[in-house]
Amino acid sequence: MDVIVEKVLTPEWLIEGTLFILLASVIPRISKYIFALLRKYVRRYEARRRRRIKNLRRNTWEMHRLIANERSAFLVMMGSCFFYLILLFVTPLGKVFEASLWVGLLLTSPIYICEIIWINRSDFLKDTIASAKKIA
Repeated sequence: MDVIVEKVLTPEWLIEGTLFILLASVIPRISKYIFALLRKYVRRYEARRRRRIKNLRRNTWEMHRLIANERSAFLVMMGSCFFYLILLFVTPLGKVFEASLWVGLLLTSPIYICEIIWINRSDFLKDTIASAKKIA
């Protein structure tokens, strides 16, 4: 019991305790606004995307440009994958993965960024083609 009383009376425990009490009371109030802003952003993004698809679906040249754009993003992603595979096997970069997984993942982050870009473009192209088929 004496240990608990000593811990409670120390200044760092009082600061940490007060901080946690404040965070516990503030986070639920802020989370409502954060989720509302996130929902608003997602709705705005989807509306912009649908409007863009509606404008692009009748233009065949624009559809061909979208297809070429998506294919080039795929090639860039595959090129970065092969580049990093060669780096892992030929250079001492493979030892970085053995030392620290997180540093290795950080060094190979361009692969993941290229993949996200490709998936985004591929998804947009699929939705545009599906929308164009509804017209025809």
